Amino acid sequence: MWGDAIAAQKEQRARDAAQAEARNREIVEYANGSATQNNVTAR
Repeated sequence: MWGDAIAAQKEQRARDAAQAEARNREIVEYANGSATQNNVTAR
């Protein structure tokens, strides 16, 4: 039982970290003027 709770906490932390990483990536791409932000496609 206790081990299950620890495992669940670790899984939640991993999900939280993945969400934070994705959010940070979006912010950096926006700040850098990504192609999707400016509707520009590579040629």
